[in-house]
Amino acid sequence: MIIKKIGLSLLISLCLCTIGHTQSASDSLNVAEKNASAWFIALPLRFTQIQSTNTMFSGVKLGYEWNSRWRSSLSVYHTFYLNTFRPKANIVGPSAEEHPRLLMYSVGLELEYALWRKKSYALWMQLYSGWGFLEYKSTASHFSSSTSHYWALEPVLLNEWSNKKGTAFGLGLGYRPLWASHINYQSNWGNGQIEVENAWPNGLLLMLSIRGNF
Repeated sequence: MIIKKIGLSLLISLCLCTIGHTQSASDSLNVAEKNASAWFIALPLRFTQIQSTNTMFSGVKLGYEWNSRWRSSLSVYHTFYLNTFRPKANIVGPSAEEHPRLLMYSVGLELEYALWRKKSYALWMQLYSGWGFLEYKSTASHFSSSTSHYWALEPVLLNEWSNKKGTAFGLGLGYRPLWASHINYQSNWGNGQIEVENAWPNGLLLMLSIRGNF
């Protein structure tokens, strides 16, 4: 519920910010040409919901800015390392230490287009497309789960502010549809299926990022 409220507030703010930009886009892009065509690395954090649980994904992006409008990157995302950010399986039997936790990984290409840009600010439309999988892991040796594969197609609207040293800080809002049905598991606690939840606001994401050229 918190993710949903914050997401809707940020969406309204982003829309108002976009509508308020009446300056010529071509003039703004000409100013940005000086910093175009450069390799960059970015570290995004995606705060989201999966299995109706608040969680976070960390990522690494290695990319190239082709000109003032376009850039692309090879991107990798995964559930954060701490168990706090890995949703528990909805099953009965395991202790707190043995409770299976969801792991999620994806790798793909990210294409970004500058909707509006000036010297220190840019509004980017990002589209991440790639392959990923989900599975549950437990410290109990008798537990095993199947792997559910999915195709990622995730749009994000990103506000990005740059300083004079070329470091950029981003704040964005996006959505991650998840076309996966269930994950099978086997254990001494029993066998069964864990449904992958797709209902709103599962998939809604808020993103913080830092990016630097090299």
